Amino acid sequence: AEHFVHWLHLSRIAAQDLDDRHVERFARHDCRCFLCRKHGTLTDSGVIRRRRGGASFLQYLRDCGLVPPRSALEEDPRLADFQAWLTHRCGVTRQTTVRYLAEVARWLSSLDKDPRTYDAITIRNIVLNQPANRSHRSVQLTAIVLRSYLRHLVAGDACRPELVHA
Repeated sequence: AEHFVHWLHLSRIAAQDLDDRHVERFARHDCRCFLCRKHGTLTDSGVIRRRRGGASFLQYLRDCGLVPPRSALEEDPRLADFQAWLTHRCGVTRQTTVRYLAEVARWLSSLDKDPRTYDAITIRNIVLNQPANRSHRSVQLTAIVLRSYLRHLVAGDACRPELVHA
């Protein structure tokens, strides 16, 4: 992890921007890092070790909610639309975008693909049916992000405006 973080710093890649492509670049980079004790030709086993270490660290960042889940944006175009709206319309920071997308990815599958079918009961149940181990602050974050997501849908005329107040 230390080598990966050092490489990210030298490559000027923010942790929030990490994805699997960066892990592969790290695994194959021509190492001139001062942290490494070994220099010379990179072997196949060295690439495998770096890839495994980088992927493990990336998964750790995803589990902590600092990086969006793997290919969540590719799996559901609703997340990509929401990300574009947050970034370009609301001007939120990258860290806030990552946090909001991770939160939306948790409960988006419980919503129908067609926002016109959303009702107040479904919206309320997302907030009320949180796992028991989530803190009060986490539940508040769910409500805040859900309200923001609904505002995004209302701005695109995809759902009824009164749902923002559900």
